[in-house]
Amino acid sequence: MKTKNLCMMIVSALVFIVSMNTVANCRKCPNAKSPQCCKQKAAKKAEAKSKIKKEKHEDEDIPLSQVPEKIKKIAKKTVKGIKLTEAELEDGVYELKGYVGDQKYEIKITPEGKVVKTEKDDDDDDENEAETDD
Repeated sequence: MKTKNLCMMIVSALVFIVSMNTVANCRKCPNAKSPQCCKQKAAKKAEAKSKIKKEKHEDEDIPLSQVPEKIKKIAKKTVKGIKLTEAELEDGVYELKGYVGDQKYEIKITPEGKVVKTEKDDDDDDENEAETDD
């Protein structure tokens, strides 16, 4: 009987020690009840960082109404008579597309108002593409 109680006490002590060691390794959590909480938080942080990186490198279609008036005015001065039809936000740069008659244009403008690229869209892209390096 004494041996059985002694064994139970040893097992209980070992379980307690292991659980305390696990919780001690989880000091980042204020509640530190289980090691899962830190692992879950770390996984969520990694997922959020990954999502942010993806968003930075993907084109995001935006309504023309969300493009600042300053940017639209610069586009209209850059390509006289352009009727803007669509907009994208790519790596923080506004990419506006529109038409003058039947001719399609693409203009890239930084949020500060610098025209990065103006492109007349037709078969010879190299001849009609103008990049500014100011």
